Amino acid sequence: MYNDKSVTDICLSRFIAYVNGQLNEHIPFLSVRETLEFARDCTQGLRPENFTPQMRKFFAHALVEGQDPFLEYVLAILSLKEVEHKLTGEGFSDFDRQKLTTAELALGTYSVMIYDQPFSSSDLTATYDLVDTLRTISRIEQSSAIVSLTQLSQGIFDLFDRVILLSNGHVLFQGTRHDAIPYFTKLGYIKPLLVESNEFLEDIAAGDGSKYVAPGATSLTLEELIECYNASDHHKDILRIVHEDEVKHTYWVESEPGLGLSLKTPSKYHCTVDVQPRKETGKPL
Repeated sequence: MYNDKSVTDICLSRFIAYVNGQLNEHIPFLSVRETLEFARDCTQGLRPENFTPQMRKFFAHALVEGQDPFLEYVLAILSLKEVEHKLTGEGFSDFDRQKLTTAELALGTYSVMIYDQPFSSSDLTATYDLVDTLRTISRIEQSSAIVSLTQLSQGIFDLFDRVILLSNGHVLFQGTRHDAIPYFTKLGYIKPLLVESNEFLEDIAAGDGSKYVAPGATSLTLEELIECYNASDHHKDILRIVHEDEVKHTYWVESEPGLGLSLKTPSKYHCTVDVQPRKETGKPL
């Protein structure tokens, strides 16, 4: 059941996309561009002829040149333009495979994109760039991206709107990133200044949070942490959303001016993306 609807009544493949980052397999005799064109034709439900006026304004340059604006945008923002005509089976690096897999999902019309450990690279800088790209794509497509990562930095952690902290399959916290540390502070866990937020939360989830317990407080067991979350306002807010009668999915909404994204195509075969600093004024997704 999904929101009280049977799986026989809905087509989940049109709503939810899943990728396992450890299995970045592609058709070896197709180029990067051909791979993405194939993925687009199979999964994209929103085509240029159905664009809203806002979308036509955003992608005006690409539309004038007769290009697929989504395809050109994804190629550019994931830095795949320079290898767009390269076969995916010819010495394609693991990092480029990860970017290509991300691009395939970005071209689809999905409500939710789930990335299960999408980045095998231990290079945190590369991971930061890809997570930041996913964040931008989610803003543009008005979709949600759920990403599970085993290696984080404070900078990567700060890119997320919301955090889901799991331990042995149980949710210990789900809420906005800004609320995560204050939530555990109320439970008696104090984050030292020199400890990164992600490390602090990971230690608590791993059962190693006793070193953060404030004087006079008691370290909570896994069962107690689960009970605390289930009784929290954060959990009640999730239940409120899940049980709402009216559930809407928006393919596109006009963003605030501060988003600062534009697409420029100087010629038929080249595309550049100008991403300006953005000022986010809305609530976290």
